Amino acid sequence: MNLNELALKINARLFPPAGERCPAVKSIHAADTMSSLIANASPDTLLVTSSWAGQRRRAAHCSIFHGGIPMTLGHIVSALGLEVLTRELSVNGGADVTKGHASDLLSDVLANAPSGGILLTIQVHMNVIAVALHAGLAAVVFTQGMRPEELVRLKAVQEGIPLLATNESTFELAGRLYALGLRGRGQAESE
Repeated sequence: MNLNELALKINARLFPPAGERCPAVKSIHAADTMSSLIANASPDTLLVTSSWAGQRRRAAHCSIFHGGIPMTLGHIVSALGLEVLTRELSVNGGADVTKGHASDLLSDVLANAPSGGILLTIQVHMNVIAVALHAGLAAVVFTQGMRPEELVRLKAVQEGIPLLATNESTFELAGRLYALGLRGRGQAESE
């Protein structure tokens, strides 16, 4: 999905049909690019951007970011500057990601991680790949500068599980993912 397609998808979710009441605005965010807008917006934010010049009439009606916006791993990687450890696997295209889970306890991941979501963890051993596969996760993000050994990386490639990494703490990255619109298991999109 390119930025124009993403803009159309976001536009369809942000602007309620005429006559629907706009919810309260808690903050305002202006940006020149869609990726900057998505990366820096938070829930209940009024969005203002030159990228939506053709949507000004509708934007004037109501443009509130509520989160839960589906996006591909590629958009998440790009918006957050994540390092792709499994370059053999594409992070572009594929299913949309709207959920995430942060845990270093793999039994918790098995019990609570949303299928199709992404996992944030500092665990870098082989069992993470097995759990990610069993839980049906879209990707694993290693936080706090953690990187798996090459055998773990190769197993992820073999199983088709994209591995990503960041030097940010799990807490910081979870906050940024939430700001992008990802939610935890069971959270409503408007939370």
